[in-house]
Amino acid sequence: FLNFFIIISFLFLCFIIWGMQSRGTILCFYTTILFIIFYLKKLKFFYKILIIICLIFSNIIFNEIYKNKLDSNSGVSFEPRIFGEKILQKDQSSGRIDIWEYSLKNYNFYNIFGYGSQGDRYFLDSRNDKQLYGNNSSNALLYAFLSGGYFAIIFIVFVYLDMFKKIKNSFFEINQNDILHSFSLSIIVFIFVRSLFENSFSLFSIDYLLLIPALLY
Repeated sequence: FLNFFIIISFLFLCFIIWGMQSRGTILCFYTTILFIIFYLKKLKFFYKILIIICLIFSNIIFNEIYKNKLDSNSGVSFEPRIFGEKILQKDQSSGRIDIWEYSLKNYNFYNIFGYGSQGDRYFLDSRNDKQLYGNNSSNALLYAFLSGGYFAIIFIVFVYLDMFKKIKNSFFEINQNDILHSFSLSIIVFIFVRSLFENSFSLFSIDYLLLIPALLY
C-alpha cells in the first residue's frame, strides 16, 4: 500500500511539473529521475525500462487530455513548449544562446579578474544593443568567468570535476541503505544540469546551499 501511494504521488507530481511546461525544470527533473532509476542497481534492467516507459507515456497521455480539455472548454489553443513545432528554433532558448554568444564575443579577455559580484549584469547592461534578452548570463560557468575572471573559471571547473568524480564513483561504491547518500547524489545531478542554463550555485543562492552539503556528505 505504501509503495502504491508513493507511485501515485510521484506520478501526480510529474503531471504538475509537466503541466507547468518549464523546459528547464522538466529537463532537470527527468534527467535526475533517469539517474535515480539506473542508479538503483537492485532493480532488474527490464523493470527500469518499464518504469521509464510508464513515465513517458503517462505524461504524453496527460498532455493530450489537458490539451483537449482546454480546446473544448475554453477554446484556448495549447501548444506544448516541449514538443511544440518551434522547439528547435533559436528563439526557444529564451535568449540564452544570444547572451552566451554576445558575452564570449565582446568580453575583454585582458580583464583578468572579471567585473566583480554579479558581473554579468554589469557587463550585459553596458552593451549597445538594448534589445538583447535580459542581463543574466544564465550559465554557471559563464557567470563565474564574467564575475571573477580566469581565477573563478578555473575554480569552478574544479568544482565540476569533483561533481563528476562523485557521480562516477557512486556507481561502484553504492550503498542502497544510505538514503542521504542517494539523496545527495540526486541533488548534485539536478543542480549540475540546472547550472548549464542558469547561474545556479555559482551565485550565492538556494542551489549553493543545497549543493555544498550534498558534496560534503
